[in-house]
Amino acid sequence: MKKFIQLALWAFLQVPAFCSSTSLRVYTYDSLTGKNSFGEFLAESFLKKTGTKVEFISFGTAGEALNQILIEGPKTKADLVMGVDELLFLRVQKKQLFEEVESASLKNLESPFIKNRLDPSFVPFDYGFLAFVFDSSTTTLPSPIRLSTFSKWLTSKQKIALQDPRTSSLGLEFLVWTYESLGNQAKDFWKGISPFVLTFSPGWSGAYELFLKKQVDFVLSYTTSPAYHSMREGKKNITSLLFSEGHFKQVEGLAILKTSPQKDLARKFIELVLSQEAQTQLPTFQWMYPARAGVKLPKDFQEIPIPKSLKIDWTRVISEKENWIKDWTYLLSQERK
Repeated sequence: MKKFIQLALWAFLQVPAFCSSTSLRVYTYDSLTGKNSFGEFLAESFLKKTGTKVEFISFGTAGEALNQILIEGPKTKADLVMGVDELLFLRVQKKQLFEEVESASLKNLESPFIKNRLDPSFVPFDYGFLAFVFDSSTTTLPSPIRLSTFSKWLTSKQKIALQDPRTSSLGLEFLVWTYESLGNQAKDFWKGISPFVLTFSPGWSGAYELFLKKQVDFVLSYTTSPAYHSMREGKKNITSLLFSEGHFKQVEGLAILKTSPQKDLARKFIELVLSQEAQTQLPTFQWMYPARAGVKLPKDFQEIPIPKSLKIDWTRVISEKENWIKDWTYLLSQERK
């Protein structure tokens, strides 16, 4: 009997040690995690503040992270998803996967995010404007120019790296940008630009690597990308091209899964992400703009021109984007024969 009691006591003492290893699980894209990343900064800060470990489960893209949640269904291991943009979120909005979030921290967001919040469960944490990035020491173009006439400024030897809208959220946003900006002229734009496209990469990193290796003259990225080259490499010759019609504004957000058993901890994590401390660090981790209002930006960010933000009809986008992808696929197959 005494031995049984000792064994029972030993088993009881082991339970708290096991339970204390509980962590907050965040599904996201791989560039947000790893050494010297925003994810690493957040994980260290959250552990200090709450004593809880943050476990980032990373995927090639935010779309893949979201797809994994859909595959896992109600048994998903994710407490939050981070880095999903508005277009991806709208794709699954009707599935009601996410918890509504109301927090005092949301009042500190920039006014457009407060007035035009996409959904009560979508919490913006950063944003950036899509743009073509190029080397001004080897390529000369006036800025701004019109998106509709971009291909007419290109020479026969110049090449562009874009992202595939079927696999990349950035590629899909650029497709939406062209249709929302140019309307019926969008097909003419794609016909005009097709001869200059070296490749449609599955994601951002593959396309940008081609630019870094000087295999292409232009790459679709963000207006803030030149800040990285300036601050990390001391290069002032990398710049972005502005279009007078306006630019697609990509907004990245967080969302808490309804199935999460740790919703209170997840809300605390969101409060950390939106805190003054984290948002001040965000630009030089993410190379994007912080969603929190009043954050002092590094000098190199302050020097970047803010483009006109293209107004997006999200209802039209959701109903038409599959048709646009089909048109794009057919058009490119014909142009590249």
